[in-house]
Amino acid sequence: MTFGTNNTFTGAVTIVNDGDLGVSTNSSLCNAANTVTIDGGKLSAFDTFSSGRTFTIGAAGAEFGVFGALE
Repeated sequence: MTFGTNNTFTGAVTIVNDGDLGVSTNSSLCNAANTVTIDGGKLSAFDTFSSGRTFTIGAAGAEFGVFGALE
C-alpha cells in the first residue's frame, strides 16, 4: 500500500504481518501526532525526508526500504 502526500487521517499507523507501507513524505504518514508501529512489516521511503514522530518496533521486528537518492 502507498500513502499519498498530505493525508488527514488521525490515529496510530500500524504495519504488521509482512505488510508494506510506502511513503514519500512525512505528511504521507498522516497527522504529525500519529505514532507508527512496525511489527513484522516494512516501511518503504521513496524520497528523503525527516520525521519527529514516534516509531515503535514490535517483537516481530521491522524492515525498512529506502528508494531513490540518498544524501
